[in-house]
Amino acid sequence: MTSPLGAAFPRTYPCVVVSVHDADTAKVFLDRGGDDWWLTNLRLHGCAGRELKDPGGPEARDYLTGLLTRIRPPSLADMFRPKWQGQCESLKYDKYGGRILGRLWLPDSPLDVSTLMVRAGFAAYWDGTGQQPKPDWPIIAR
Repeated sequence: MTSPLGAAFPRTYPCVVVSVHDADTAKVFLDRGGDDWWLTNLRLHGCAGRELKDPGGPEARDYLTGLLTRIRPPSLADMFRPKWQGQCESLKYDKYGGRILGRLWLPDSPLDVSTLMVRAGFAAYWDGTGQQPKPDWPIIAR
């Protein structure tokens, strides 16, 4: 599959979050420079979150939404202000198509969002190979 509008993999973009679908997928705007913004779905690399239909799925989605409020601007105009921009490293297209696989960082955070989700217990580490793991539910205190 070729990249739309010349998107390159891997590459890091400033980004803002538009919405959160579940515990490991969000809709993001990637700033490709100048006036070129790309709206796409991002599947977080390095983790598997609970599915919405599973027990704990809505809670996991809500936790991710809370994490991403720092890069989810309150208005369209705010999207262009650096304080609302995180960083997204696009790695490749997801195997299911229609979304990219990548890492997402909050402003001034040394850890990517996948790591934060795993540490909080709302996702399990997963490199994308083998059977997808399910994080424990309810979350077991660590």
